Amino acid sequence: AYTGSCPCQPFSAAGKGAGFADERHLWPAFHHLIAQRRPPVVFGEQVAGRNGLGWLDLVQADLEALDYACGAVVAPVAGFGAPHIRERLYWVAYA
Repeated sequence: AYTGSCPCQPFSAAGKGAGFADERHLWPAFHHLIAQRRPPVVFGEQVAGRNGLGWLDLVQADLEALDYACGAVVAPVAGFGAPHIRERLYWVAYA
């Protein structure tokens, strides 16, 4: 399985807000690795909210084009032991 966290700054309220135009938007590189190596499972996370969901639309479309089934859930990181509530978008794809 692959795990990854493409930098959230392009889509985060704390980032520059450049979104897909931000040089830190690394999904294209991660997608390329997945397409080349074809791992059976890929898991990652991203910011939640409107920007993260827009990003997820691209990720799901790219992965589905590679015949992966994708799913996602928004959960607060406090549920995983962090000392704050910040919600994150966790996603998984199965070949």
